[in-house]
Amino acid sequence: MSNGVYQAGGVKGYPTGTVLTNRVAIWKAITVRSVENDPTNTIIKGAGPNGPAAVRCVYMTNGSALIGFTLTNGATWTGSTADETYGGGAHCQSTNTVISNCILTVNSSGWAGGGAYRGTLFN
Repeated sequence: MSNGVYQAGGVKGYPTGTVLTNRVAIWKAITVRSVENDPTNTIIKGAGPNGPAAVRCVYMTNGSALIGFTLTNGATWTGSTADETYGGGAHCQSTNTVISNCILTVNSSGWAGGGAYRGTLFN
C-alpha cells in the first residue's frame, strides 16, 4: 500500500456474518506490505469509541500477513459476538496470520484484544 493515512471507507461481513466495519479486510492468504516497510508513514486508522459506530483497523484471514503499518484508533462493538467484540486494531482468524514491523496504538475492544486478537506478532 502507498504511504498515507487510510481513515475512510471500510467493509462489513469479515468475519462472515458480522456487521462491524473493518477499515481494511484481508480475506485472501496474501501479504499486504507498506511501500517502505515503514509504519510511521503508512497508517490505518479505525474509529472509536467501542459501540455501534466503531471501526476496526484490519481483519486478517488465515495465511495472510501485514507488514509495516501503524494501526491506530481501532475499536469494536461492546455486546455482540466474539468476532465483533475482539481485536480493535487487528482481528486475526488464527495464529496462522502474521503482523510484522507494525505499531499498534490507541486501539480498544469491547471484550478482548484491544490491540490484536490472535495472530502472530513480530517486532
